[in-house]
Amino acid sequence: MKLTQDRALLERITQKLSNTIELPDDLQARLSNTYKVVAVGPGRITDTGYTVPPPVKVGDEVIIDKGLEVDIKGKKYTIINAGNILVIL
Repeated sequence: MKLTQDRALLERITQKLSNTIELPDDLQARLSNTYKVVAVGPGRITDTGYTVPPPVKVGDEVIIDKGLEVDIKGKKYTIINAGNILVIL
């Protein structure tokens, strides 16, 4: 598989937390949107033909806004444009 432009393929990071720790709803929601970058495209091409590299690299952990959920060989991934990355951890 080859990603195009500034897209990234992400895998959700499973958070293992103790049942005795109670987290605020906003923190729990943020943790559920934490992903690991497993592949990236070459970058966005401008109108003048210049390639702008993606802001992330394979192995980065990110928090995202939204993405496209896909199933590849039985594993669930999310594909996003770089603009949907909120934070690089």
